[in-house]
Amino acid sequence: MTWYILYKDTDLVGVCNCKSWVSLEGVSVISKEGSIPDLNNYIWSSEVLDLVPSSTSLSKLEFMSRFTTEERIMIRSSTDPVVLDIMKLLELAEFVNVSDTTTQQGVGYLVHSGILSSERAAEILT
Repeated sequence: MTWYILYKDTDLVGVCNCKSWVSLEGVSVISKEGSIPDLNNYIWSSEVLDLVPSSTSLSKLEFMSRFTTEERIMIRSSTDPVVLDIMKLLELAEFVNVSDTTTQQGVGYLVHSGILSSERAAEILT
């Protein structure tokens, strides 16, 4: 599937997967292949004229690397259905946005369940 980034000078004008559009003076277009990325996890970079992962969005490996080995083992060995659900959501995610409410609630539950301290949760989410 082809999608398009529309920009003027170095400012993002829009993103679309439309088949056609009206050309506007001064608006440039970059065509991309694949699916439009989740715009909750990407930001416009005027330096490279492209969408790039936001600084609050991490790969799953980057996110899980914020936990200590002991914390990861406790999470993976948990039989708590909520912890298992948190891990299932992580498995399905493309990126982890640490400013996202679901991520913050999940890490908060890890505090509630005794896997993390509130201090460690704050470290993981910043």
